[in-house]
Amino acid sequence: ALMRSHEAEKRLTKKIRDLNTEISTSAQNVQTALSTAAEDQKQIAVLRQEIEAKQKQVEETNRKEEQTKETISKRKNEIEDLISRIEQGAGMSEEQEFQLNQLIGQREQLEKDKELLKQNTEMLQRITQGRLDEVQHLEKSLSEAEGQILVMKEKIAEKRGEVEVAKRQKDELEQKMKDLREENDQRQEELAAARRNIATEQAELRKIQQAVADTEKEEERLERRVHQRMDEKRKLEEKLEQ
Repeated sequence: ALMRSHEAEKRLTKKIRDLNTEISTSAQNVQTALSTAAEDQKQIAVLRQEIEAKQKQVEETNRKEEQTKETISKRKNEIEDLISRIEQGAGMSEEQEFQLNQLIGQREQLEKDKELLKQNTEMLQRITQGRLDEVQHLEKSLSEAEGQILVMKEKIAEKRGEVEVAKRQKDELEQKMKDLREENDQRQEELAAARRNIATEQAELRKIQQAVADTEKEEERLERRVHQRMDEKRKLEEKLEQ
């Protein structure tokens, strides 16, 4: 029983060591995942700031584009009004020609500005959408990482529970082994005492046997003397009869 308990204790010790190794590895994985999640959160915050800045730029560009459209419309109206007045006057003065050319030039420049603003707006919208896509991807990765962290924490808790169970089993086995050792020691003491008693009794028995042997020898000696005396008596009686 003591040998079986010792083997069981060795198995439990190995199990506890293996479980602690798994817990340590899982804890390191959780720490790594937490660090990654923290980096993702920082990156998401930076991207959101960029998105807000780009959105403000888009809003500002849209506002300028609207202003440019309004100015272009205003210049068109001015050109049409000037052309109408020229047609009504059946001729164009140098000042009117200058004004017309100036308005046409302004309109053309405004058209170019409007096209440039439109291109800038589209570019900013593409950049903003790209950043939004990155944020969505990072948020998805962050959600998955948080799920993995939760699973790993649950596994760690489960392994710790197994360690506690194994430790209790080991403590029970150690107590059982201690009891068995004490019982074995007690039996060894009882066996040693019994052997001492047997040795003492054997010594006493040898003494008794020796005393019996000595007594038997003494009896034999006395018996021989008795026979000798009887022979002497018989011989004396025979002499007396003669």
